[in-house]
Order: sequence, then structure tokens, then C-alpha cells
Amino acid sequence: INQVLERDEFAFDNGIVARVNLDTETGVIVVDLDSNSNYAFVDQMGISLLHPTQSRQDHKLLLRKGPDGRYYSELVNPLSDGRWYFRISEPNWRLQKLISWPTSGEFTISATN
Repeated sequence: INQVLERDEFAFDNGIVARVNLDTETGVIVVDLDSNSNYAFVDQMGISLLHPTQSRQDHKLLLRKGPDGRYYSELVNPLSDGRWYFRISEPNWRLQKLISWPTSGEFTISATN
């Protein structure tokens, strides 16, 4: 629990923000990451779509940095309609937000304290 809290605090302290664009038609996920501390993001990181009550429906994906500096992944299997935790993480930090699926367009995830 303390490690999870430390990762959340790290994201908050460094002002890490993710702008996420989900395309429900193609399954393409595009993420723009920013930090107010010039944090150097890694080239690959985890992305998870977690069902709040049915862990067997969880999806764990890999975000890869593209030549344009944005991160890309693709949701191969569709999600069931409903609420999902959308989590982006690397060893030092994590961001998480509860979303309603289906959703298309852009949303922002920022750390809260």
C-alpha cells in the first residue's frame, strides 16, 4: 500500500498529467504526457483497463513512444459497456481515473493529493 501511495505522490509532486484519446471504432489509444518538473518519461510503460468488480475482464497493455513523442497502444478485444479504471503507470508513478465505456474523444488524468 505504501508503494502505491508513493507512486501517486510522485505523480502529484511532479505534476504529471496525461491527455488520453480513445477511439472506440479502431481501439487505438493515444496518450500525451506532461510534467511540470521536466520528468524524463520512459519509452514504454504499462496501461491497464481494470473492471471494478470482474478482474477476469481486465486488459493490460503496453504504451510505446512514437516518433512524435506521443504514446500509442491498441485495444484488441473490446470492452464491455460500463465503468472501468483507466491506469497508466511506470515504476516511479501512476495515474488512474474511473471512466464510463464506451467513450470516445479526449479526457485528462492528473494526480490528486
